[in-house]
Amino acid sequence: MNGAKKRITALLISAAMFIISLVGCYATFTSFGKISVNNLRIVIPSGEIIRAVEYRPDNASKNTPVPAVILSPGNDSIAERLEGFAIELSRRGAAVYLLGMTSAGRSTVVQSMDTVSNGMYDLIEYVYNTLDYVDKNWIGIGG
Repeated sequence: MNGAKKRITALLISAAMFIISLVGCYATFTSFGKISVNNLRIVIPSGEIIRAVEYRPDNASKNTPVPAVILSPGNDSIAERLEGFAIELSRRGAAVYLLGMTSAGRSTVVQSMDTVSNGMYDLIEYVYNTLDYVDKNWIGIGG
């Protein structure tokens, strides 16, 4: 019976640590709910799909547009590589977009040479022309 109590105690401690870790991850990635993290799937003119991860501050709206930062992880890399930068920039009030480059991560494989920008130009155009909560005078690009 003593061994069973130790296993149950260890299980309860492990479950508590797991729950605390989940809350910690949520707090880190969303700044306690002040940032929404969204997966965007954007169909580009060539028919391919690029994936972007959006980190959007909760105050971003049509009435209060925020600056935008578009980040590219580089050749053959995934969007999540720049996650730390995205979290910090969005905590500071910018909407951040991490590009899932074509042929990498969850974007589709390039079938057409029309997609020479690996989706970067298409993401810039999408953010500029589609999102009414982005201040079009304050869009930065990096990677």
